[in-house]
Amino acid sequence: MTTPLRAAVIGCGTVSYAHLWGWRSLAPLVELAAAADPSPEARQARAAEFGVPQVHAEAGEMLERERPDLVSICSPPQTHRQMVELAVRSGARGILCEKPMALTAADAAEMVRVCQAAGVRLALGYQLRSQLYNRQAAQLVQDGIIGQPLFARAICGGSMISTGTHTFDLLRYVLGDPALEWVMGQAVFGDPPYWDGGPAEETSATGYYRLAGDITALFEGGEAASAFHHIFLEGTEGHLQIRPFDEPKASYRRFEHWDWQVIDPLADPEIPPLPEGAPPLPDDRPGWDLDPGDECHPFRLEMLELVQCVRQGREHRASGELGRASLEAVLGLYESARRRDRVSFPLT
Repeated sequence: MTTPLRAAVIGCGTVSYAHLWGWRSLAPLVELAAAADPSPEARQARAAEFGVPQVHAEAGEMLERERPDLVSICSPPQTHRQMVELAVRSGARGILCEKPMALTAADAAEMVRVCQAAGVRLALGYQLRSQLYNRQAAQLVQDGIIGQPLFARAICGGSMISTGTHTFDLLRYVLGDPALEWVMGQAVFGDPPYWDGGPAEETSATGYYRLAGDITALFEGGEAASAFHHIFLEGTEGHLQIRPFDEPKASYRRFEHWDWQVIDPLADPEIPPLPEGAPPLPDDRPGWDLDPGDECHPFRLEMLELVQCVRQGREHRASGELGRASLEAVLGLYESARRRDRVSFPLT
């Protein structure tokens, strides 16, 4: 039997619940070994919920003592680069970092560089890529179900640097991750223009993008946006839309028929069943369980893929390099709004 990989979680705030549950749900492939948080109340509460054997106040101390194979980074975004560097130095083989990846393009690029230099698999917490509906939609687009994509519209309520990076990352995934070329952006900034230590719009932001393959995209975000992770694609032969919090979650129509066709979730027989005694996810998790059955929970699937990537030496579908591009999409919009001019990618 394969020796389980040991996992540890940095940060015991809200999103850590999904990471701790996800690693626990992958037994016996993964052994949940430790967690760290400066708050004694937070780390003790998570330890009690998930039976975490070891808890620590300092992430560096935990990594040095426990030497985990897998590390989830759920700490504030301004700490992500430091936590990645600590995890790499401790010998981690795979890192799952929550979004936003960082608060500057320079920090994101350095996180990618450090992991690539050490042969560490870095993945970003863009679990919408792992959702089975979205995986099937991406496959259909690549198979030409709507012909050549021409135009895309993405809408996401909430700040673009936080929730909006999810939406733009999903858009790029469904389109096959085309390179970003330029953006023209407008945003209403607060005073100061920050969210949790980083740049953010106050009420609304809009970006008009050019992507490789002659694709244009309109991205609407901010608190004034009317939907959440809503994506609409127009191609030479049809349309495709994704609405994760509605039913159907994904659908398409071809011009010769015009009626919308439901996109069923991708069938993946390699998803292991939940282990006996796995703790349940909370009942008040609006939007977290986006696929039927907790065994197909997107958090669980992104962690399962990281395990496979570490074992097989391959890149994750939400790799650090792809995540960096999705972060730059938002930072570029903000910079364009500040300059009142077009901004080209990659950011310098």
